[in-house]
Amino acid sequence: MDVTGFHDRLADLYLPPRDRFSVVDVPEIRFAVIDGIGNPREDTGAQAVKWLYSVAHVVKPLVKERLGKNFLDPPLEWLYWADNEADFTEGKTDRWSWRAMIVCVDWISPEQFEVVGRNVVLLPNEPIPNLALTMF
Repeated sequence: MDVTGFHDRLADLYLPPRDRFSVVDVPEIRFAVIDGIGNPREDTGAQAVKWLYSVAHVVKPLVKERLGKNFLDPPLEWLYWADNEADFTEGKTDRWSWRAMIVCVDWISPEQFEVVGRNVVLLPNEPIPNLALTMF
């Protein structure tokens, strides 16, 4: 899929019509993800956001080189859950688990993604925690 088709597919999902409800067929989408535990608004969550957008910025030149297109930063998404429902409903965020996710282009292979992860440097000699490429 070219970058234009990739962005068009995302537009259908992320920019629905404002004046009416619409049914959307959500295909499998590849995400770069980082999992964490605790309050996602604290340091570990903020660090996950930095890592994910840093990965996206390393992917951008690959898209430009391979397809000759510009790749826009996709939106950041979060999943939250708790083992105990009360911890979640009562807002005990220190007991939450979370997943920070950003859409990644379809054509990047796991091997290329691993190379991208190694090329991202935010903190010297510190690997990206729990970085994975997964489909949803």
